Amino acid sequence: MTARCVLFIFLGAALAPTTAGAACPTITRDKVISIAKSGVGCKYVWGGTCWNPKNKAWKGADCSGYVTVCWQVPKASSSTSCLPHYYTTYSYKNTSTHWSSISRNGLLKADALVYNTGSKGHIVLYSSGNKWGNAMVYEAMGTAYGIRYRTRYVTSNYVARRRHRIGSAKPKYPFNNVKGYQKQNGGNLHAYTQTDVLSKEVCDKKDNDCDGTVDEGVCSKPKPKPKPKKDAGAPAPVPDKGAPKAPDRGAPDGWDPEPPAGGDAWIGGDLPSQASGGGPATASGGCAVGSPAPTNTLMMLLLLLGLAWRSRPTR
Repeated sequence: MTARCVLFIFLGAALAPTTAGAACPTITRDKVISIAKSGVGCKYVWGGTCWNPKNKAWKGADCSGYVTVCWQVPKASSSTSCLPHYYTTYSYKNTSTHWSSISRNGLLKADALVYNTGSKGHIVLYSSGNKWGNAMVYEAMGTAYGIRYRTRYVTSNYVARRRHRIGSAKPKYPFNNVKGYQKQNGGNLHAYTQTDVLSKEVCDKKDNDCDGTVDEGVCSKPKPKPKPKKDAGAPAPVPDKGAPKAPDRGAPDGWDPEPPAGGDAWIGGDLPSQASGGGPATASGGCAVGSPAPTNTLMMLLLLLGLAWRSRPTR
């Protein structure tokens, strides 16, 4: 074997993706999307695998190189590392080194959609939207367009792929609902083990057991705060009503308070009482108005006649 052949074998071994068969690192869907966002606006370069978020004009990536870096396969790397071009659209469609085939109905963010006819192909990262039509995707679109985040009509030629060891961010608190977590994470539990199933839901406004309901059955309703009592202060002063007023009963039934025509007014001191036959007292305390009673007049006449009789001259 010549020295030249040995050199080529050595270089081939050095450049081969030795980590391609090893397990890829665990990653979250949010992390994949974060890496994808960092490339938006950078250049498309055929065969490229790197970009610089701070310098959009530096280098670039093609569609499969872009997804490889976003998925961090076969190993973790920086977007500026410019690692070898490990996988093509043919690899993503026809092999399953670090990914698996899934139904398009089960697509979640950070999954991939790929097609390859043998002579051409393309791959995009799914973000949201119609899984069988217009979807929001991240893609290295082409030389004239660069890396973009946009709405793309994804034809039925594309098949769905899901990276191994991908999931949602591990909850801050252990969870105890495996089915609930599987539902949220598309059935993928590669990143977690049964030892994580430890605690129950706690009252902290978070879905700790990952069943889609927050704080179910663990938070009691807060007691209503008592209303502050009003300061009554000193009692309101009682108004001074003064001496009670005598009720104005008016004239007795059948008594005319006005003097008869041509009658003399009663003028004097004490008012005669009704019991003695006098006129009624006025409400204001003045003099009563009316004619003397006939009984008093007769008595005076009799008295005068008596006196006159006694003083007559004797014969």
